[in-house]
Amino acid sequence: MKSEEHRSPDGRLTLLVRYEEDEDISIGFAGFPWHIHADGLAPNYPGVSLAEAAHRFVEDVIFSRAVIAIVKVHGDIRDIWITEGIEQELRYKQADEEIEFRYWDGTDALP
Repeated sequence: MKSEEHRSPDGRLTLLVRYEEDEDISIGFAGFPWHIHADGLAPNYPGVSLAEAAHRFVEDVIFSRAVIAIVKVHGDIRDIWITEGIEQELRYKQADEEIEFRYWDGTDALP
């Protein structure tokens, strides 16, 4: 298995890209459960290969074009993922959770 890591400029986040033997590609944040597979990205990048869809997704993240959600409970990070809708995430937020929305470069994503 081949993998690559991308560290955010502030050092808080590590994006992992894993290339499996069966040509599956998964992308997620080091130490946290959320991840996505390239075949799940294909609808967002029509007309390109799964490898290219994964590459474009990673670029969207590291060039701060994708919003990152960081869920904390009592100050401890519980999960990190890429969100398509801040409003939707806030709708499902639990009472004991705090959600930070940011970009890769550390910029706050809340309007």
